Amino acid sequence: MQNLFLRCRESDIGGSGFFTATDLRQVLTGLGHTEIAEAIGMCFSRTLRHPGESYIDYIALIDSIRVRRERLLEEELWRCFRDFALPDGMVSDGRMPASRLEALLQMPEITEALSRDGVEDCSTFAVDVHQAMRSHDATAPAEVDFIEIASEVIRQLPLWPVQSGGAQSAPTSP
Repeated sequence: MQNLFLRCRESDIGGSGFFTATDLRQVLTGLGHTEIAEAIGMCFSRTLRHPGESYIDYIALIDSIRVRRERLLEEELWRCFRDFALPDGMVSDGRMPASRLEALLQMPEITEALSRDGVEDCSTFAVDVHQAMRSHDATAPAEVDFIEIASEVIRQLPLWPVQSGGAQSAPTSP
């Protein structure tokens, strides 16, 4: 994501946050995403009502990708949570013992997903999420809700690169 953003920004010579569909195809090809670039070429090669080059708001595109990745991470967390929360095929009510949170976040499927989203040290990340969840409730609850886990995990994902206006585009809690 960072490479995509930086390449898009480099291609945006005017710094407007927009560039052409041709620029996007070149960026994607340069990053090794040839199939995606070809698919985009097919979408924009159709006869348009108004001839000319199509422009793309690449910041909105990257935000859309970020939100989709957060959703995929949440789905992966839910799959693992269901299997992990209660043993012996019992049905989970969306809660699990708080003491098992770090172990959940260190499952191979979760660490792989977190690594894809820029987390470098998954063990430390798991501890940080657990500590943050405990700090939200001074009574240190015996159980945690899945939605609280997912929200905290997404909140703690690494920030995206600095945008041209100097503001950080960071993942937000649902």
